Amino acid sequence: MNRGEIIIYQTPDGITNLDVRLENETIWLTQAQMVMLFDSSKANISEHIKHIYKSNELEDVTTVRKFRTVQTEVKREVSRELKTLEESIATAMDGSYVAIVPFLPYILQDFWEIGTQPEIVINFVKKHCIAKTKNISPLNVLDLGCGKGAVSVRLAAALKCKCYGIDAIPDFIDTAKEKARKYGVNTLCQFEVADIRTKIAELDKFYVIILGAVGQVFGNFHTTLTILSDHLATEGIIIIDDAYIDDSSTFQQSSILKRSELLKQIRQAQMELIDEKTGEIPDSNLEFENLQKRCKELITKHPEKASLFEDYIQNQAKEYDMMENSVICSTMVFKKCILMINKL
Repeated sequence: MNRGEIIIYQTPDGITNLDVRLENETIWLTQAQMVMLFDSSKANISEHIKHIYKSNELEDVTTVRKFRTVQTEVKREVSRELKTLEESIATAMDGSYVAIVPFLPYILQDFWEIGTQPEIVINFVKKHCIAKTKNISPLNVLDLGCGKGAVSVRLAAALKCKCYGIDAIPDFIDTAKEKARKYGVNTLCQFEVADIRTKIAELDKFYVIILGAVGQVFGNFHTTLTILSDHLATEGIIIIDDAYIDDSSTFQQSSILKRSELLKQIRQAQMELIDEKTGEIPDSNLEFENLQKRCKELITKHPEKASLFEDYIQNQAKEYDMMENSVICSTMVFKKCILMINKL
């Protein structure tokens, strides 16, 4: 076998599920996947690997590889290294360790709406799309990182949009399909388990593209908007739920931009910020209480993983505090610049 293919490995207890690469009769795992598989830490895995190479048991030249993806951006091919799917999910769900990923469906079982608030998206679509697209029925919507499908299902129910939702967590997609049936919009909603970073390349154009509260999955704002704009209809809009730091603030966080830098990257992507809704944060106290309750239940069930769940609780507490006190949470609407539209 010369070409690599992805195979799925699942531990006997069904808890750990890994997508690994098989190539030339060799199975390739990332360091993060090794952490999950052996229920260890990144430091321990690194130390073991270092000793293996030091003892000449293996050669690093033949056993270490960087995997890359090629993405077409503005009619040019760009190659970049991707995090593993597990790392991407952990980052998007505000977790520090990939080992938390298999437990996210349990931890988040009390939530249907994860991240983006459907009512905000519905109002944006009404304002910027419905009046302008009376001849387009139904309006096609791409919901990337759709979670449990709350935005897509509510959009379809309210505006009869045709929604295509993609998420990497199978349990979330199962819930999304169940909710679509319950709301009577299963003929309008299609949901799929996939990695949005690679799936996007296969897709056509949509009038509305939603990227809801999943962080820098595609890269910074410039990269994200550049990738998404290739799949946006000429008069379409992109809705992104994220956060930025006010220019007057002294707060710093490596993954969050100052507003001025955010606007700069938007312009570089030849996009325009046409609307936004800031400061709309759900009842964080109730959310955190539910997260904490479920993590404590998991500590009882899996005492050997207590530190994993305790760390997740601490990370979530810091995240909620940051959202409430240090950054500006915003649901933003973008469209292609007029100059860019004229070139199409």
